[in-house]
Amino acid sequence: MTWGSARVRGLVAAGLWVVVVLGTAFLVVERYCGAVGDPTSGMDLGFFLEGADAVDSAGTPYAAPMYVYSPLLALALGPVSGGASAQMAWWTAMSLGAGLGAVALVVASVWRDLGTWSRPLVSGVAALTLLASWPVVVVLWLGQVDLLLLALMALAVLLVVRGRPTAGAFVVGLAAALKTWAGGLALWGFRRGGDARATLVGVGAALALTVVVSTVAVGPDAVPRWVGRTLAASDQPLTSYSAWGAGRDLFTSSGVLARPVVESAALGVVVTVVLAAWAVALLVVALRRPGDPRLSAWNVMACLLLLMPVSHLAYRVLALPLLWVWPALARRVGRTSWVVLLVTLAGCWLVGYRLVPGDPGSVDVGLYLAVLGAAYVSTTASTLLAARLAPARCDDVEVSSPQPGRVQ
Repeated sequence: MTWGSARVRGLVAAGLWVVVVLGTAFLVVERYCGAVGDPTSGMDLGFFLEGADAVDSAGTPYAAPMYVYSPLLALALGPVSGGASAQMAWWTAMSLGAGLGAVALVVASVWRDLGTWSRPLVSGVAALTLLASWPVVVVLWLGQVDLLLLALMALAVLLVVRGRPTAGAFVVGLAAALKTWAGGLALWGFRRGGDARATLVGVGAALALTVVVSTVAVGPDAVPRWVGRTLAASDQPLTSYSAWGAGRDLFTSSGVLARPVVESAALGVVVTVVLAAWAVALLVVALRRPGDPRLSAWNVMACLLLLMPVSHLAYRVLALPLLWVWPALARRVGRTSWVVLLVTLAGCWLVGYRLVPGDPGSVDVGLYLAVLGAAYVSTTASTLLAARLAPARCDDVEVSSPQPGRVQ
């Protein structure tokens, strides 16, 4: 029995899967206990529950001053009673399940490009980079919905690359009903080689369903109030890791950073324009030269995160799949370029996802710049290298050929 035999490869792969499962279970328990055991956790979940209570007491979730989401979330939580502390256990478990579901969906999208050993290795890297990242800790501590968003987006991408673009676009529309800005992923449907018509139909159907359900269940003012709350929430005294946040927080006394670099509104405008132009240019490249569709979706999402007026650290979880897809594309690019990119992405993860910048009002300027810089570097490197890939077909389960890594 040699190392090249199928039996040995199978045994090694089985051993790797055991390590991945045990390591993932350990991190899941650690994340769960950290969130549920903290008496200060669940602030945003509390806002969701207040919206649900307001539907019962006032007929609209917007009677709760901190509720800024669509009526659907409040309606879904309607049967739940009690405060956030009483609901953190199941909510955290659901969020962790959604995160692992996202990992499974992303890995499924590149499964045919992976070998016997690389499948557990990539799955392990995905689970590790998700569960060991500080943004995920923040998401779980707040009781936020970002891991649910990640799962919905991963499902949308998988549906599209498996030849169901309308269904994928519908899921994107559902994500927008959960958090409005998540609908920005619909831009991916307008990439070169994408199905714009299916995107419009799918997203339109989901939004129409959201409007109808909200209007019937809450009233005719539900959607206008939702839009109003969304617009009002576009300016928050919280750290924003984007072009707009950099211009505001680094050069004005916004109260977010411990101190600004220098007080200069003009310099803030210049920095905002430059960084926004940079992100827009990357977005154009991601849409015009998408390369592999499984990758371009996450490049588009990463670009959008850099352009949002409010781009919290927790939102960075939505760019993590870049680290999960690229390992499967070794045969699509030169080995040197691929290795350099993976090292770059790994370094950006260590900086952007492991550092703890601090709470609003005490965020260290150096750490803020490090996290924002890592976001720009990783997005730039991934988008530009993806542009060098030969266009990949996205019309059926045959996204990749039977030969791992070769896209027909």
